[in-house]
Amino acid sequence: MSWTESDNELLRGACTDGARWALGLPGPQAVLDATDHPDWTLWLVGAYLRLGRECPITPARLDACAAQVDPWAALKYASAMLTPARLDACAEARPGAALKYASAMLTPARLDACAEARPGAALEYASAMLTPARLDACAQARPGAALEYASAMLTPEQLDRAAQAEPWAALEYASALLTPAQLDRAARAEPWAALEYASALLTPEQITRCKRDSASE
Repeated sequence: MSWTESDNELLRGACTDGARWALGLPGPQAVLDATDHPDWTLWLVGAYLRLGRECPITPARLDACAAQVDPWAALKYASAMLTPARLDACAEARPGAALKYASAMLTPARLDACAEARPGAALEYASAMLTPARLDACAQARPGAALEYASAMLTPEQLDRAAQAEPWAALEYASALLTPAQLDRAARAEPWAALEYASALLTPEQITRCKRDSASE
């Protein structure tokens, strides 16, 4: 077996060293079976998945590769093919990567544990999957991220708390959700951001004040 034109498409985006190593083998199956570069083997698995092609790696070979490399690589390139046990182990080791690349595949308990460990990543990549209690905890830990990625899911009390903690983020990402009093408070704290991101919501008096205050900073 050798590399065909269709096979070469799998190597698009590969690093120079990885592509050279792969092309030195008889074909993609040889790369999947190789034991000396498990990180590059996993990269090729990811290429198959990215192109929507069935990957002919055996479950045992995939699990062995995932066990040898940084769990981040296993999650990024092959999370959809990992066994539940391997996925859970990788997620425990790299909770941020698990939230970014595999949040929909995690058990509820593992998702919650990952979110507790990496609240910012949880808000960015999995806010819609969090329990109300975990969303609240993440928003308290990372109010700016909560405003950027999950403002529409916050309760009025959570939104108010986050906006007090991060008025700039409130103006940039959630100005339309603020009450007039919250908007005024944020504009007093961050007049430049108010003019940049929320000028259409400000009164003429607020605009005048923000211009004055931002000029004096």
